[in-house]
Amino acid sequence: MSEERSLSVSEAMALAKRALESVRLRVVGEVSEFNDKPGYRAAYFTVCDDSSAMPCLMWRDAYEASGVALRCGMQSSSVATSRHTLRRAACSSWCGNSSQPGKAA
Repeated sequence: MSEERSLSVSEAMALAKRALESVRLRVVGEVSEFNDKPGYRAAYFTVCDDSSAMPCLMWRDAYEASGVALRCGMQSSSVATSRHTLRRAACSSWCGNSSQPGKAA
């Protein structure tokens, strides 16, 4: 019986990112939590349906060029047509302790 190799968080994220970026999707849903504050480099919003929500962003230049004025409650089938990706985030001590990940407190 062969044993599966464990992946580091970075390896798992890289694998998921490659898999996700190889797929193009058109997502249908309702726009919610729209945020387009002046000075932001992107428009931030969520596309959701009855049981799931997908956080999204659209770079400001692409948003302005699209000619679409997003607003909360808007039904859309093209807002999320794009390449999907994952971004790495820095690890923090949000778990309530200051120990390093994987180490006992």
